[in-house]
Amino acid sequence: MAKNTKKNILQTGVEMWLENPMSVNAHAIARRMGMTHGAILYHFPISVRDAVADHAVENGNCAIICQLIASGHKAVNELTAELRAEYLANF
Repeated sequence: MAKNTKKNILQTGVEMWLENPMSVNAHAIARRMGMTHGAILYHFPISVRDAVADHAVENGNCAIICQLIASGHKAVNELTAELRAEYLANF
């Protein structure tokens, strides 16, 4: 159950990021999912936004990865220069 909840939180965060990157936070995700803020923090006590960014990179979400590259987000630190260029060229 908790694994599905985390996955659903991350997916909701990705959807919200694509709509408006600045809207991704624990309060907004909780509101969208009909959960409490505390429930989101239970699953992601450090940063749900960073977890969503990591999830987007792990799943190859080009639109979000390009935003992360442009902003210098730590979620893309492990991407090679070649891979970064490939994402940017395909966006």
